Amino acid sequence: MRTGIVAFLMGNISLLYWPYLPDITSTFVIIFAAFMVISILTGLLYKAHQYFVSSAPVFLSFFKPSAYKKPFFTHIGVLILCAFCGFIYTSLFINLLLPKLDLGQLEGKTIQVIGLIDSIPYKTEMKYGFNFYIKARKTRPLQGDKLQGDKLQGDKLQGDKLQGDKQWDSSFKGKVKLSWYRSYGTKSYGTKIKDIKKGADADLEKSTDNKLQIGQYWIFDIRLKKPNGLLNPGGFDYEQWLYQNRILAAGYVRKAQRVTIEDPHSPIQESLNASGLLTGSGLLSGLRQKVADKLDNALPDHPYKGLIKALSIGYRHDMTTEQWRVFLRTGTNHLVAISGLHIGLMSSLIWFIVNGLWRMSSTLNMRIPAYYAASFFALLSAVLYAALAGFAIPAQRALIMLFVVFTALMLKREVAPSYVLSLAMLLVLLIDPLSPLSLGFWLSFTAVAVILFSLSGRLAASTTKTAKLLQLGRLQGAIFIGLLPMMIILFHQFSIISPLANLIAVPLMSIIIVPVTLLASGLLFIFEPLGVFLFTQLQWPMDGLFFYLEQLNRLPESYYFVAETSWLMILLVFIACFWLLMPNGWPGRWLGLILLLAVFMGSAMSTQRDKIPEGEVQISVLDVGQGLAVVLNTRHHTLLYDTGDKFSEQFNMADMVIIPFLRFKGIAEIDKLILSHADRDHAGSYAELYQLSIKEVLSGEPDRVKDKWTKNNSGPLQHKIKQCKKGQQWQWDGVSFKILSPVLSSVAAKKTKKNKANNKSCVILVSTASKQTVLLTGDIEKNIEQQILKDYPDLIADVLLVPHHGSKTSSSIVFLKQLQAEIALFSYGYRNRFHHPHREIVQRYKKMKINLFNTSNGTIDIHRDMTNNSWLVKQYRIENRRFWHRAPESL
Repeated sequence: MRTGIVAFLMGNISLLYWPYLPDITSTFVIIFAAFMVISILTGLLYKAHQYFVSSAPVFLSFFKPSAYKKPFFTHIGVLILCAFCGFIYTSLFINLLLPKLDLGQLEGKTIQVIGLIDSIPYKTEMKYGFNFYIKARKTRPLQGDKLQGDKLQGDKLQGDKLQGDKQWDSSFKGKVKLSWYRSYGTKSYGTKIKDIKKGADADLEKSTDNKLQIGQYWIFDIRLKKPNGLLNPGGFDYEQWLYQNRILAAGYVRKAQRVTIEDPHSPIQESLNASGLLTGSGLLSGLRQKVADKLDNALPDHPYKGLIKALSIGYRHDMTTEQWRVFLRTGTNHLVAISGLHIGLMSSLIWFIVNGLWRMSSTLNMRIPAYYAASFFALLSAVLYAALAGFAIPAQRALIMLFVVFTALMLKREVAPSYVLSLAMLLVLLIDPLSPLSLGFWLSFTAVAVILFSLSGRLAASTTKTAKLLQLGRLQGAIFIGLLPMMIILFHQFSIISPLANLIAVPLMSIIIVPVTLLASGLLFIFEPLGVFLFTQLQWPMDGLFFYLEQLNRLPESYYFVAETSWLMILLVFIACFWLLMPNGWPGRWLGLILLLAVFMGSAMSTQRDKIPEGEVQISVLDVGQGLAVVLNTRHHTLLYDTGDKFSEQFNMADMVIIPFLRFKGIAEIDKLILSHADRDHAGSYAELYQLSIKEVLSGEPDRVKDKWTKNNSGPLQHKIKQCKKGQQWQWDGVSFKILSPVLSSVAAKKTKKNKANNKSCVILVSTASKQTVLLTGDIEKNIEQQILKDYPDLIADVLLVPHHGSKTSSSIVFLKQLQAEIALFSYGYRNRFHHPHREIVQRYKKMKINLFNTSNGTIDIHRDMTNNSWLVKQYRIENRRFWHRAPESL
């Protein structure tokens, strides 16, 4: 059974990671063809084996293992059938049961929808964010759609039914992710905030009726676009996360109207109920919102309010950036969410308490055995705790596993732990075939498997407290070793200090912090002063936990980053970790440690830059949305040109794109950082690069960069930013770099309007040993293009980074004719608000037969193929296409 479930998982994964999703007909055709081919091959192998057995000489009898008898081939056939079942089931689930939202021609257009808020809203300085479940889209305007205050009055909509006249399209439904920017109004439909900086009374939280809460119904005017994320090597696949969480589109609110019904028998009430558009807010949503509101009101100044909300209701948006980074860097971030660990320990605690109390009553124990009652209440507590987290996927997995364990306990069946784990995995896959897209799926099941392997069949040498403490330490070490291959595959990094951190953090969090948090949260609704008192006392263990984790985090080299790895390296890591996890007495366990160290040393000594020939350059234009960031590598040096945008403390292109990319490529040092100019989309993430070693910084606007992006930074980036100016040049590994602009002459500045920020961009010409040239242009406009042509009349460029993202103000005809570029690279965001690139500019490049590539299709990697003397260009979205990804965009 266990191998069959693993085969089912393999079939599931084989479909999930296909570039294209086959429809139902194609699925059955593929399965039938594959099944016939494999059946024929299996039969031929069996016949060949029979012939070998009957005709082989006696001296070859040792080549006749019993494993190759007919049962072996039968078992192989069953495994193949299980894999086919996993493939078919996943395909049918996605095609028939997974919700879909066809935007078609509606993408980017304003539409009016009705639905309910499907998540606890969070607030930033600029916006409110929440998931919204669309019930229907209005296909034509309402007649008499008027408002009185904030209430939708039914008597204003007489005769305007939602049924029969087809004004609402109920087939247009599904969960979307919305942002409500605070520049839009909230008091009534169509009202806008005129000037929020002057204190306009338009904040949602100043109006009780309009406070955003989960479960509320609203009518929104919104603009949607297809799920879109940044796709870069080593980066987070946001589109995969959206797909796995059934979020079908993303957008923002333009106008809003709260749906509240005063008269339950009004026409609008009856119409909404009859059409099913006003159902499904649910008790669970209201409970989670009430807990969140209660915590906000009772703990306004508590330093760990964000952590408390994360542990009680699974809401992590209120955690500070510093707190989250401490958990992340010490490998204890799994303790922040309501995970399987918390649910399992909480249900186990309830089981032991109920079991002990129940046994005290002989009457109760005679009627219902104690283990029955304890199992029931333990499972009930697990369900309630998971409900507070909104039944997140890790909580679902824990519930399924606990259900299997407690069911076996109530049925008095001794079930091997491996069967429990495999059965839980099968149920998870049947309930949600998209679970393998979640990183938590692999980490949670791997962690449980490692724990079972480490504890099963092992005899304790002693039962003393010291021995038990040592056993707990060994268990943390085993989990660290067991999860190491997964951490390398999924994250390309791991925390070396995580065993020490979890040794204290896991018991402290699970035995003290989580139980007290849940108890105090419940007491807030019964006797609030006592609940507040418990939360006040809870600050002491939380202070101690953070002090301990911060001290570990300050240790040098506490985090290890693994560069892009081969499958051979991963296989060797698996073998080494498996060998280390074997029980005491296993011969040569120390060889596993030597193999592991050898693999990591080999990985650290080789980087992607070592593959670049002398005198050549590799260019990577990163996908940073609407902005620019380019990495140029020679054999031993790295140049970073611009840093992309910064939207908030939690979301910037340095942390999301640049640093993960460089670490994925094995690059820990930037030899030269050039900030073309100080605009946010080019230099906004500069301060966040303090995590890297940077030797030198140049900019076309050094003073403005300092004023805008280093005011609050006291880190290592406070060194002098040098002026980028025409004439500067240097050479790395046979590759020449020359700055063509800006010109600092006051006369030239007046003639070319260089007081404009865009025209102060640092323009760089890169020349390889094979006389190929690359031109990086920043945001220069036509007048600077003319100035450059005047200063360098013989200038040509094989590869051109398109000026100003393809704006109409750049890419003049004269400039392009002079350069004679073979390849043009556009950097812009999908459906950006500036409408870059301009159609006229794109057509201009096409008329000149220039090959066009854009970062809307992910990172653009370009390098010289020395075998046929041509440029090789790869686009990450196309090379790594998955069916959940947005389709590539061609210019």
